Parts: sequence; C-alpha cells; structure tokens
Amino acid sequence: MSRIRDILSLPSPREHFKSIYDIDFQRLKRLGMTTLLFDYDNTLAPWKSLDVGNRTLELFENLLRMGFKVCVVTNAPSERGKDIIRRFRGQIPVFGSMRKPGIKKLKLVLRFLDSEPENTVLTGDLFFTDIIAGNRAGMYTILVNPYTQYTQEVKNWITRAAERTTRWSYKFYFYTIGWFFRLIYLISPHETYDHWKGVDFRRLKDLGFKNIIFDMDNTLARWKAPDVDDDTVKRLKALITMGYRIVIMSNTRKTGRLFKLKRRIGEGFEVSGKMGKPFPAKARGLMKRLKMNNAETLFIGDQLFTDILTGNLLKTYTIKVDPIDLEYEFPGTKIFRRLEKFFATKLRKHPTVKGRSMRVDKNDEDQKEQE
Repeated sequence: MSRIRDILSLPSPREHFKSIYDIDFQRLKRLGMTTLLFDYDNTLAPWKSLDVGNRTLELFENLLRMGFKVCVVTNAPSERGKDIIRRFRGQIPVFGSMRKPGIKKLKLVLRFLDSEPENTVLTGDLFFTDIIAGNRAGMYTILVNPYTQYTQEVKNWITRAAERTTRWSYKFYFYTIGWFFRLIYLISPHETYDHWKGVDFRRLKDLGFKNIIFDMDNTLARWKAPDVDDDTVKRLKALITMGYRIVIMSNTRKTGRLFKLKRRIGEGFEVSGKMGKPFPAKARGLMKRLKMNNAETLFIGDQLFTDILTGNLLKTYTIKVDPIDLEYEFPGTKIFRRLEKFFATKLRKHPTVKGRSMRVDKNDEDQKEQE
C-alpha cells in the first residue's frame, strides 16, 4: 500500500509558484539547499526561445553570489541554452536531452556537480516530467506556472493547446488525489521534540532565525491554564535576551491570560488570540504588521492540523512538540488528535537546517537551560 501511495505522490511538488522570480532562495539556502536545477522551456524562457532575458541572467548571477551551484537540465537540445553558456562561461552548465521523467541522466548531473539529491532543488513547469523526475530522484521540487509568464508571448496554437492541457491535467490530479499528498506535506514539521524547552535555540539563532511564534495551550501551558509557570517565564525572557522576538498566536477567545503573560515578560513579546488557525490570514497580517520575515521565523506548537499546518502555509520553520496534557483538552482537539495518529506514519520529511536533533526528550539529563 505504501508503494502505491509513493507512486501516486510523485506528481506532487513541494512548492508551487507563479515564476522562478517568486521563489525565496534565501529560505532554501537556510534549509541546506546547495544545488539548483532548472528546466529551460517555459521555466526560464518561452518554448523554443533562445533568448533567456536579462532578468533571468541577473537572477542567476545573484544565485551564484549566494553560493549555489546552478545548472540547467532540459529535455530539449543543450544548444537551447546558448545565452547561459556564453554569459557564464561554464559556471552554469546546460545539459540537454535529459529524458525526464527518467532519472538516469539526472543522477549523472548530480555526480558531475558533486551534489546530493537531498540538498538539490529541481524547478520546472511540467509536473509529469520535471516534478516526477525530481521526486523520483529524492530532490526538493518546485512547480512554476508557464501560462502566467509566457503564454502571451507565444502565438503558436500548438503551444497554447499544450499549455491548456498541462494546466487542466494538473488541476485534475490535484483536486482528485493530489490535495491529499499536499496536505500530508503541509502537516509535516521540520523538526520534532518532546518539549519546546529541548529546542537548541542558540543553534537556530546562529543560523539566522530571529522570530519565534508559539502556540499557547498545551505548548507553553495546560489548556485553559490562567498563567504559565515561573520557569517558562524565565526561559521566554532568556530567549528575548538572546535576540529573539517572540509572538504568541493562539486560538483562545479568553485573551486576558495572554495579556497577563505579556505584562510579566515585557518588551520583545507580543500576544494575539482568536487567530483562527489553521487559516493563515490573521497570522500573515500580524507578521506583516510586525515586519517578521517568514524565512527567519520559527513556528512552535503541539498540533499538526493547526500549528504546523499554519506554520507551513506561512513558509516558516515548523517545530512540533508533544502536548503537555493529553487528558485535558478542548473536545474538538481530541478529534484532531485521532487524525494525527492516522497521519503519523504518512508524514513527509522536510529539509531541515544543519545541526538539528530530530527528537529531544524533555527529561534528557544533557538538556541545557537556555541562557
């Protein structure tokens, strides 16, 4: 059964953007990605066009400055990328006739680049060639929409028909079975711990994270608890001293206890209730108001279908912790706990920042108190 599930999930990309210019490459770099593979036709340029365009060439220059290995892998002849070959003089190799969704030649490209698939991103416009190939090879896959960028530039009716076929084929896949695999990915955390106090916040700070979003109930305190304990207050203050900005985003309607906690902690600490998780609209608005960069933000909570789902929709770095008290919870939460058990063995691995521990026991004798 798991084999069938894996096959059906192959056309499902990890992320989906309108164009390559919308991708947050800084976020990918923080997640440990070192190599970027791009399809050519309708990803970098219109179909059969030899002109890549200055905007794409400038993007490639920035990616090289960021330290990425950049490469073009296309099913078309390699001569299609002559602009890139001429401009970068071998810094960005172009490999043609790749025969995607086959992966034999992709493996040779990775060997040539001295790269590992788990640190490689494959970006393309076709889910049945680029995305399937990337997923088969164990890469991080990004789908871009050719019809939002290049359709108006191409007058050929065959090309337009192919674009429509691709668009509707993907929609058919997504709205029948693809949504299921997308949901599984969105409820999968980047890291998992027994307790938030076991997270190595110093390591994450050194890696560039500046903000922490916490859930409240069963993450920082028991459900409906009027306040948090003194040790939690001490640790939260230590995180602020370390340089983090902390925000509590809770679904609770009883916001008085949130503001009580805010008064105890003071500067560098924000609270907000009635957030409506997993719907990300309010959280996105609050992050925008506080000028929080999602790539620099940790989202920590105890529920897959509210906290982790919201954090992944916001493209933050998500950390799942065990609930403080499973016996005393909101009745609706208990239903989601049953769903969590069903999905527990189906979660997909996210790319994680370096030096992480996938699980730390809250009773571990080596756990160090945050300074």
